[in-house]
Amino acid sequence: MILAIDTATRAISLAIHRGDRLQAEHTWRTENVHTIELAPQVALLLNRSRVGPTQLSAIAVCLGPGSYTGVRIGLAYAKGLALALGCPLIGISTLEVSLFGAPAGAASVAVLVPAGRGRHILARFAAGDPDGPAWRAVGEPVVLDLAGLRRELLSAPPAAVVGEWESLPEDLTLALAERTRLSPPSEAIRRAGALAELAWRRIRDPHEPGAAPVGELAPLYVGSITGGVA
Repeated sequence: MILAIDTATRAISLAIHRGDRLQAEHTWRTENVHTIELAPQVALLLNRSRVGPTQLSAIAVCLGPGSYTGVRIGLAYAKGLALALGCPLIGISTLEVSLFGAPAGAASVAVLVPAGRGRHILARFAAGDPDGPAWRAVGEPVVLDLAGLRRELLSAPPAAVVGEWESLPEDLTLALAERTRLSPPSEAIRRAGALAELAWRRIRDPHEPGAAPVGELAPLYVGSITGGVA
């Protein structure tokens, strides 16, 4: 049984995953009160699912990039819980979780992650090779203000845009919709169910990176992410 925790942005999501099915999930938007809301909502989710903490076999946590404070709060809580329960902790990036909902067959994808103060992280990916990661990073993720993001996306539109795009101005959203495929609003918010499923795949697949020692997991910031995404 995996508990997944994602507090990387103002969209907080929690999930309990059994491997064969998603047991429960709770996703909401917070007004930067992650510290106040996180622990009570985890307890509530476990209680509603009739899952005791000792039944958890692993904890999955989103490592960012995203909100500096939000990422650190979720990771600190997940580390404490994993240490207390003696179970493995699996860290996965915001970008990988966002790519989980990328449309099949898209040749290129742009991932958007809010970075606060009206800025967004933009990361571009191209479809990977059949025998390698599903997505290959194209360049490094960058932090852009709204004007920069507008220039980047409209001058070189990807085949699809995923991640939290719904906070963009309506005129930019309409312009993007004419040039690319926007993920539906129901998928424009990261869901911890996807985070949990990615963690489950890592546990089951010997070729995937597994759980890291709790003390070694650190937040991911722009500039520290390279390579492909499975």
